[in-house]
Amino acid sequence: MKLKIQTIITLVGFVFGLAATRTIQADSQCTNLSQSQCEKNDDCTWVNGYTTQAGVKVDSYCRAKPGKANDQGDRDRRDRDKDKNRDKDKDKNRDKDKDKNKDKDKDKRDKDKDKDRNKDKDKNRDKDKDKNKDKDKDKDKRDKDKEKRDKEKKDKEKKDKERKDKEKRDKEKKDKDKKDKDKNK
Repeated sequence: MKLKIQTIITLVGFVFGLAATRTIQADSQCTNLSQSQCEKNDDCTWVNGYTTQAGVKVDSYCRAKPGKANDQGDRDRRDRDKDKNRDKDKDKNRDKDKDKNKDKDKDKRDKDKDKDRNKDKDKNRDKDKDKNKDKDKDKDKRDKDKEKRDKEKKDKEKKDKERKDKEKRDKEKKDKDKKDKDKNK
């Protein structure tokens, strides 16, 4: 009894399987045409019979040329799935392009910010250079003033020394003259 039930279930499954595969493959305008009718139709091509590697003999038949099916209903499920996948890939690529554009925009903004920072750094560097130049000028001026004061001081000391030396000589001369006068007397 169990064997009969299993056999019935298997047969029912097989019948439904055949029905399902038949609905998946819709007939095209080229199905069941004779060789002469097939060759006259520009959308069809004749396939000569052949034997598969497994040894199964396949009879000659007429089929639709690729992309020449009668309408969307004539294409099999695999083609529709390929189209869906292609559309999904296009959407993914579109999203990737959007992301790339966002990244490019962000990179551009970052580069612009870096340029602005560099300009600010350059301005600050130039200001610092100007400040340093001013400091150097001030230092040079102070150094020159100091040199001038030192020279004036040395000149003054020299004059003072010369004046003292002259006074000393004059005094010595006077003293000598006075001694000589006293001697002569």
